[in-house]
Amino acid sequence: MIVNDGQDSCFHKNYLLNLNCYKYMSPNHTAVLVAGGAGFIGSNLCHYLVSEGKNVLCIDNLSTGCMENISLLLDKPNFRFLQHDITHPFFYEEAMPLGAIYNFACPASPL
Repeated sequence: MIVNDGQDSCFHKNYLLNLNCYKYMSPNHTAVLVAGGAGFIGSNLCHYLVSEGKNVLCIDNLSTGCMENISLLLDKPNFRFLQHDITHPFFYEEAMPLGAIYNFACPASPL
């Protein structure tokens, strides 16, 4: 499922996600956040983590990453994509704690 930081029902003002976004995930597990997850390295990490059964929240503003890199993951029950620029505030307030954060959200060269 794609969650957009615009007017999506899973998003609140000030970039607060509500609990319904992760109702499909088991509360006994932790989630992994991959910032820049639609880029080359981040998307490969997302594919690996999903294949290992991890619950993955992928955040990317798609300035250098692309949806094609994660298109095969969008239907997976343990994967969520959020189009968001991490230079803006993001508050993670979910029932499922984050077990790890991987930050690949950095352009390799100036745009």
